Amino acid sequence: MDHQSGLYWIWFSCFPFLRLKTRTDLLTYFNGPEGVFSAGESELRRFRGLSADHASLICSTGLDRVERIIGECEKQKIDILPFDDPRYPFRLKNIYSPPPVLYVKGVLPAVDEFAVISVIGTRKASQYGLRMGKRLSYEIVRCGGYVVSLLTAGVDRSAAEGALLAGDRCIGVLGTSHELEHGPLADEIIEKGALISEYAPGTIQLRSFFRDRNRVAAGLSSGVVVVEAPEKSGTRYFVNEALDQGKDIFAVPGNADSDKSIGTLDLLKMGARPVGCGWDVLSEYAAVFPDLHYSSDRPDALADPSEEVGKAISDAPEKKAPGSDPAALIEWKRKTASLSDEQSALVALIERGISVIDELIVMSGLSAHKVLSAVTMLEIKGVIVRDLTGNIKLNKHF
Repeated sequence: MDHQSGLYWIWFSCFPFLRLKTRTDLLTYFNGPEGVFSAGESELRRFRGLSADHASLICSTGLDRVERIIGECEKQKIDILPFDDPRYPFRLKNIYSPPPVLYVKGVLPAVDEFAVISVIGTRKASQYGLRMGKRLSYEIVRCGGYVVSLLTAGVDRSAAEGALLAGDRCIGVLGTSHELEHGPLADEIIEKGALISEYAPGTIQLRSFFRDRNRVAAGLSSGVVVVEAPEKSGTRYFVNEALDQGKDIFAVPGNADSDKSIGTLDLLKMGARPVGCGWDVLSEYAAVFPDLHYSSDRPDALADPSEEVGKAISDAPEKKAPGSDPAALIEWKRKTASLSDEQSALVALIERGISVIDELIVMSGLSAHKVLSAVTMLEIKGVIVRDLTGNIKLNKHF
């Protein structure tokens, strides 16, 4: 922080309880935070949208509060980027009501020079959603992009893990001040990327902060990928914010009969671009950011389960075959002769204890359509049955 005016931006960040519109209107009317600081209480009380209590609180807050914040940031090793700091992302300056200050742990990259993608989705993600969030983020980083994550449970956390697995290109956006965020994931992001908050140390948390951070994460991003979202989901708030900012929206197709995919299917119907890998996303920005490049690199931890389908197919008869009983073996071969490769692969997975459609899709590497069709035929042939909870099992009489 090099400018004296930065002190007033820090001072203005002390009032996150104000509505975004009120903050924006105050800065516009008084020509910046120093003008708000210099205004008298009577003038602030007359300001439309500002309560008398808030006017009084603003006037009673002096620059000594700023000194305490700076001291606490030094203790917590937080870098302070006021709005007028040259390192403050230009991309973020252009959103509605940008944060007066970014409080950063780690190193915030020159965001405007890169394709930055927010990868988001439901907290209650399926195994498919978790895997796709992680894989897409890994691929985005390996192809030269950055990933933004909100770090919440489910898809968002998996996205951060995938980005960190690929390298040092992950930006976490908090809905709290830094001291309220702990854990190994946050620590790794600080070490390899950047963890940012618009809230000064010691800020009392409000519920609105978690929704407000959507505008920051979207503002840093070139586009947004929705991996998995039910019909009613906080993900839609993020998408709406991103659309208001003019960001590109991408969506990962999901299982058509899963309630966890209703939101993503709706987005696709509304015009979101369907994607299945990181390059599907970043190829849209290759003309703007020429350093982007296709990469097929994928570590063992993210290996595509479809690579094991052949093994599952070849293993299926041996696993199910009834040992040395010739009559039973002949009967087994007769019953399984009519199974397709996909059906045989699914039988092998079901015998291993995979009993949920979503998990069969992930582990088989087959499309949702192929798995649903194969499961239906296996039921018709009497190879599998469903229990009272809907889980799939092999028919013991088969």
